[in-house]
Amino acid sequence: MTMPATFPAAAERIAALLPPRRGKAWTVAAAPDLFRHNAPTARLTDGVRGVLVREKAQRLELVAEHPGKYAPSARPHAVIDATGTDPAQAAASVLLRTVLPDLDRATAEALLRMPGGEARDAWHRGNEMTELGFALLDVKADVRVVDALHGQALVWVTEDGGSWALETKGRNHNLTFNYDGPVGGLYAVLPLLLPPVGEHTPADVGSPFTRLLTDRFPQLSPVADDEVQIPGSCSGWIAAQGELASYADEFTPVRAELPAFGTDLVLAAAAHLA
Repeated sequence: MTMPATFPAAAERIAALLPPRRGKAWTVAAAPDLFRHNAPTARLTDGVRGVLVREKAQRLELVAEHPGKYAPSARPHAVIDATGTDPAQAAASVLLRTVLPDLDRATAEALLRMPGGEARDAWHRGNEMTELGFALLDVKADVRVVDALHGQALVWVTEDGGSWALETKGRNHNLTFNYDGPVGGLYAVLPLLLPPVGEHTPADVGSPFTRLLTDRFPQLSPVADDEVQIPGSCSGWIAAQGELASYADEFTPVRAELPAFGTDLVLAAAAHLA
């Protein structure tokens, strides 16, 4: 099958926007599509996981290859408008936030069903945390490993005084950030972790603190004068610390819990966490 000249470039750029896993970069190759024979299709893989990217009617369809299944699903896991400003970036964002975490959860569930599943899962979880630790060390974060409720957590302090902790929670390898420091320390990483703005518009309501965040990140919702909510299946929050002032700026101290991200998204965000 021959793909149009414009499509391999889109697929290759999607792959380039995904961080390497286990030291292996994502690769791209033309692939047959079992369900839409006339749709140009590429397969992205990091050597363990695979995702089909196919072009159909001015859209990109993303189809994950779930472990243990004979063939990919006929139904796409996500659809991207190929006529948008940057469809490759939009596709990579969806892969990082939803599709790849779903694949990792499926892998975790498959491990737990095997003989000795708990031990296999613990070994796999430990390898993921080690990979994340080295990625943070690569960007000069002074990472320490500490005991946490669900195993081990990575903790470090940034140059501006923000304290981070990264912990795996639950049996599905969901990663949760905890942050304590100036709110400006979140500005660089939130665009990577939040869903697209979509139809959200800033709300001119709330306190100076909540407006400081919702004006910059319309996806956030004020729930109190000193707190905003982060959207998602496991909703997180950012809350002001101490007595609220009549103004707020990037130095306003906050505490935050950023919810349920996959390993790939954390690796992509690592440069903004040191």
